[in-house]
Amino acid sequence: MLTSIGNTVSSAESALVELANKLVLISERQTTPSFARVRYPDELDRRHPVMPPELTTLLGNPAYEELDADTKWRVGLLETVNFFSLNIHGEQALVAELANRLYRERWSGDGTTVSRYLQHFIHEENSHTYMLAEFCTRYYGRVMPEIVFRFEHPSLSRAGRDLLFFGRVYVLEMFLHFVNRAAVRHGDLEPTARAIHRSHDEDESRHIAFDRAMLDALVSQMRHEGLDLEIATVAALLGKYAEYAFSRLVNPRIYRELGLQDPLLLARQVQSTPRWTELKARYRQGQERHLRQVGLVS
Repeated sequence: MLTSIGNTVSSAESALVELANKLVLISERQTTPSFARVRYPDELDRRHPVMPPELTTLLGNPAYEELDADTKWRVGLLETVNFFSLNIHGEQALVAELANRLYRERWSGDGTTVSRYLQHFIHEENSHTYMLAEFCTRYYGRVMPEIVFRFEHPSLSRAGRDLLFFGRVYVLEMFLHFVNRAAVRHGDLEPTARAIHRSHDEDESRHIAFDRAMLDALVSQMRHEGLDLEIATVAALLGKYAEYAFSRLVNPRIYRELGLQDPLLLARQVQSTPRWTELKARYRQGQERHLRQVGLVS
């Protein structure tokens, strides 16, 4: 039995290293500099919505239906800036933690090849921040401020801490992927916003593949070490983080800026509608698919 478990760990770590090597080659073959993928016109095209209707939080609410066409367009702009700002703050925290994990070789799969890919990962996240911030500052004037969320930091082994970190990375990437894909599918979306979503999702698809391989390797290692209780603890925390990430699409600050009455009540109304509940369920279903396979759904 121990031999079988050991083989599983070795297989997962080998798969991680093999994938990291492939992803390094793909990243190195990028012909367009990541900081120059999107052209920013002086003004956005107001003939097209900036946020896909399915993700427009107020759609169907009486307060939204009373707005004129220009204000409805601005709702989409502000909600896109909100989403891009969430990206920026999330990726800034991600980059800082990734940098601390370079070339540490703390376990057999955590070698030079993995760190080489993490450097590409960091570079691509930095380019995303640039791309998203350009949109926010050009068309809104600034990046929206971060909403502080106090993460739980339970006492975990080193492997448990890595699992929690990369699990949160995966949840964040899957949240961004969900919105990016919805935006790219909407053919009538404002062209600059759609180009950013598409460019962002191209890199995120590679990041998600890496995240999954990393989670496989870490869970295999922890099961081999008898850390099943820590895996369960991490699973519960990832569920909370997924709920938090999706909830940030609904930002009362936007409703307040538009002059709508009782922004907090509006936010609660949005999050309790069947439409929004169904949308969240679709997001969670896709995000949990791989987590469930490795036992990271509580």
